[in-house]
Amino acid sequence: MKTLFVTHHYLNGFGGGCFASRSFISAFADLSEEITLLYPVRDRETASGLNPKIHTVPVSDDVSRLRKMRLVFAGRLHRYAEVFPRVLDEGDFDTVVFDSCYPSFGMIGVAHRKGCRVITIHHNFQFEYVRDNYRFPLRGFMQYWTRRCEGEAFRGSDLNLTLTQADADSLAKTYARGALPRTKVLGVFEQPGNLDGKELPSTEEDVFIITGDLGIRQTRVSLGEWFTDYYPLLKKAFPGGRLILAGKNPHSDIVAFCKGKDVTLVDTPPSMDSVLRQGRYYICPVSKGGGIKLRVMDGLRYGMPVISHCVSARGYERFEGGALFAYSDPGSFVRAMEDLKRADVRPESVRELYRGFFSYEAGLARLRDLLD
Repeated sequence: MKTLFVTHHYLNGFGGGCFASRSFISAFADLSEEITLLYPVRDRETASGLNPKIHTVPVSDDVSRLRKMRLVFAGRLHRYAEVFPRVLDEGDFDTVVFDSCYPSFGMIGVAHRKGCRVITIHHNFQFEYVRDNYRFPLRGFMQYWTRRCEGEAFRGSDLNLTLTQADADSLAKTYARGALPRTKVLGVFEQPGNLDGKELPSTEEDVFIITGDLGIRQTRVSLGEWFTDYYPLLKKAFPGGRLILAGKNPHSDIVAFCKGKDVTLVDTPPSMDSVLRQGRYYICPVSKGGGIKLRVMDGLRYGMPVISHCVSARGYERFEGGALFAYSDPGSFVRAMEDLKRADVRPESVRELYRGFFSYEAGLARLRDLLD
């Protein structure tokens, strides 16, 4: 397999998109005879730590913020319109992988005319993400263009890979016309070697951890609702419990939520490892957006049982009742905490379950089977 991989995500820094994309890139590199990667850069900061066999083509987009907004209004959703056809012509590729629907917009026909198989990795049901996270004036335009782009990718790709079954179902319900496009659930997985040397927490204190991007709308709105409706229930069930909230760029609303409560806010930690090692339990309160919430992996990776809103439990169904306890309203939240106490889950058992599905080796095997 000779692969041209095109990603929409920046490959440096924090964030679920970056984490997942680097794992997918590594897996396709291991399964390809040759691979070229087109990826976005800003401030001339190129990606490091990639498989050395990958031929990288960093692509900058040096236009002003106002200009970018105008381009989005006009339907330009990616920066690859000129470079993609050129690189495709220069290489002897048989497979093109679009990492999210956005870089595929207008490019699938170009790839098919070169005789390439086209695979699109859908990190979520993108229309749902735009609906829950974008605001005026971009929201309406992005909903319109995302619907066009995502539908084109879903119907035009030879293979659609999703991270959850819920995403696959939403894509089919929204965009399928006639015969259902070939769609498989890949899930997400660790980067190579990422589980090596990670010690499990050993605390017996009731320390709860919440992590994630604290600057985006779906997190801010979800946390606001959670602090109002669920935090008092947590304190009632665990009177001596302590909450640590950690993530990048906390919104001022989140800072205000934490004031006057028994909450430790960790602003943009250089690494989550030191935070996660302090926890005994993990909570994911995010009730907005789609896809798989990769922050849940933070808790499971460190052997912590998880209490998760049902929206954030998508993609983790195999862990429910054993290492993950889902809720949808205050009543089911109380029941989830009661189930958590009765289960008395051990960190070693959670880590073993996690490794069996989310390790790089497990993900690579799934991808190999789907491509075969």
